[in-house]
Amino acid sequence: METTVNTEKDLLSKEYGSNILKLVEYLLTIENIEERTIQAELLKKLIFKMNPSLKYTENADEKVWNAMYILSNCKLDVNVDYNKVDPEVFHKKPLKIDYSINRPKYKHYGKNIELIIEKILAETNEEKRKDAIIGLGKLMKMFYGNWNKEITDNNIIVSQISNLSNGKIIIPAELLEDQQIFDTKKMNKNNINQNHLNANQNSNNHRNNNGNGNRKNNNRNKINRK
Repeated sequence: METTVNTEKDLLSKEYGSNILKLVEYLLTIENIEERTIQAELLKKLIFKMNPSLKYTENADEKVWNAMYILSNCKLDVNVDYNKVDPEVFHKKPLKIDYSINRPKYKHYGKNIELIIEKILAETNEEKRKDAIIGLGKLMKMFYGNWNKEITDNNIIVSQISNLSNGKIIIPAELLEDQQIFDTKKMNKNNINQNHLNANQNSNNHRNNNGNGNRKNNNRNKINRK
């Protein structure tokens, strides 16, 4: 037990500094418990002053008292009510974490794609289901392209959707007649072109309005001169 406590003590002395460790050791030399408690309270305030972020920590007071307690090799006795850490806790083995062994079928898609497929299978509205399948195909095609760095054939995506859904999602043949149905670049390009046309139209309208305004002003000036 002593070795384990000393290990924790070494970690805390690095966190709070060697001077704090020396002051804690000094507290143990004070025989009167009331005086020792007063000095320990002052040391606690000093620790908070040196580490301002501590006051935002949950149960900050208790944390500091326990740090001082461990730094004293669990010998510090003061008239302060706090839940002292049990030295035996340092002997307990950490709880075992069970890691999931349910690995995705395709690593480059991850588990989220499989979760999306489960949502699609649970969808009863046919129109929403069709839109969701097309969205899934676009997402998978983008992931596949990022992973494989090459143009992806729609048939590959269709086959993998079928595989991931255990054959429950069959994409209708009429949807696949559009070779770019899963192509997100097509949609983005069209949007960009439309925005470009709108910007040009607005610019032309602005120039025409400015031209008409200038002609009206020139005509007024001519009339005034006459």
